Amino acid sequence: PHYSINMTAVQVGLDFLNLPTDVFGVGDNKGTIIDSGTTLAYLPEMVYEPLVSKIISQQPDLKVHTVHDEYTCFQYSESDTEFIQY
Repeated sequence: PHYSINMTAVQVGLDFLNLPTDVFGVGDNKGTIIDSGTTLAYLPEMVYEPLVSKIISQQPDLKVHTVHDEYTCFQYSESDTEFIQY
């Protein structure tokens, strides 16, 4: 199943990303969908770039690699997951 939500901010750790206010707008080709059946996330570049930069700044040992010349993935070890708060 998938869910449509009203997304208002993106937070990494304790930091909120400084994003344009219209990035979360609704309407044609906008809005946010959460799909519980996929492991991929599709983000506008104006969200993607600051998000990846913030993640790397907080976890500098993470390795970023590209799969199929298209998908950016983080490669991490089990010990890297200790920072995740559930």
